[in-house]
Amino acid sequence: MEQLLINLVAGALGGNAAGKASSSFDLGTLGNTIAGLVGGGVLGQLVPIVLPARAAISVSAVSCRT
Repeated sequence: MEQLLINLVAGALGGNAAGKASSSFDLGTLGNTIAGLVGGGVLGQLVPIVLPARAAISVSAVSCRT
């Protein structure tokens, strides 16, 4: 639960920072916050699932070559 909250807060901050850094992608403060919350929440849950699988694939590919 704590990790999800951290992902949401970091996503909201990142969304606002990205919106301010690039005016063409600025959705306004509320839009940037919502986009960041969604991105932080979704990616925060998917990345830990995908990365271990990717690491296992690369280790398996290396061990097959030797």
